[in-house]
Amino acid sequence: MASGKTELAELDPLSFVQKLKDLSAALRLTWDYAAFVLAMGIGAVFLSTLVPYPFWARVTEHVGMGLIVAAVAVVLAEWGAHYRPGLRMLSEVKAMKDMVGVVALEGALRATIRGGRRESEEAAVQHLKELALYLRRLHDDGDWAQEGYWEYLNWLLNYTTRHAKRLSDASAQLRLSADSGGEYRIQALSAAEITDTILAEQMEKLPPRGKYSIVSDIESWRSQKLKKLHEASKFAVARGVKIRRIFVLAREGEFATMGEEARKVLKAHLDIAQEWSVQGTGSYQIRVLPLHETEQMPGLVPQFAASLLKEHFGVFEQPEADHCIRIRVAAQDLSDLRIGGLARGSSDLDDFDRLWDVLTEVTSDSVDALVTEWDAAYH
Repeated sequence: MASGKTELAELDPLSFVQKLKDLSAALRLTWDYAAFVLAMGIGAVFLSTLVPYPFWARVTEHVGMGLIVAAVAVVLAEWGAHYRPGLRMLSEVKAMKDMVGVVALEGALRATIRGGRRESEEAAVQHLKELALYLRRLHDDGDWAQEGYWEYLNWLLNYTTRHAKRLSDASAQLRLSADSGGEYRIQALSAAEITDTILAEQMEKLPPRGKYSIVSDIESWRSQKLKKLHEASKFAVARGVKIRRIFVLAREGEFATMGEEARKVLKAHLDIAQEWSVQGTGSYQIRVLPLHETEQMPGLVPQFAASLLKEHFGVFEQPEADHCIRIRVAAQDLSDLRIGGLARGSSDLDDFDRLWDVLTEVTSDSVDALVTEWDAAYH
């Protein structure tokens, strides 16, 4: 759901009836003055059509319109005087309702949860209560990326619920029979799965004309750690999203890779880029940055390119939003993930654009030559 809703949009349906009552009260208090001024205004506008002199006709018309506006303004001012206290009261009622909801939630959790130790029970109650409150806050106060975060957290909750069911089933079965023979699988989440889901959910929410600019390493795609993101990117391009990806070729640092691995991944992405661009209204473009060549690049590009040895980043851009979402990765296994905002026109985006413009488009033949040259530089 969209964020940044006004107080008016959050009022319950009963507030509409209250607003009508307030308007009625305002009309009763001001009807004589407003009606007189409104009649004068309408009369002046009508009179302007009879005045034979153009200048005085316009003056009379403007005076008439001014009187009409004044009559309406008086009614609205009186209506506002009645409505504002009601708005404050409804806001206070809403806050009380939220407080009652929290108390009821905590009571229900305390009545339901049973654990091994009192401290564990209390911790579980607090965790679940805080989870509910944070989800509510994310919905009410979140930015344009909040829906993607919601889906990611819902995915985690589903995963946790399945684990809770399997462990409770296993424990209950063993209590009944020690040799029940039942076995329940507990699958641990990897850092790559978590990162893949966060990125995929944001990609799914990008509308037409949205953008995703990303610096990638070869290893993440060679080992297929980002399957969900790959699938979400395909559909995003189909609906009009523009994706720009720079693959970094490095032989040292966190994102080091080997030549033949790089060749296979780059050619696979070239085929994907061509296929997606034909099928959709968006685009998927890739370029390659061999880090041994950065000293030959102009301006601030070498300094920015060298920083990519330590971390990579991606930026999601909504077409009408005043800020972007930046996701930084500082480990090849995707275990060090950081999410933050980025203002439009920031240095990170400018540096990416400059680097993108310096790099040339790649083809299947140029990939072979580029990787061969890069490989030879380290032998």
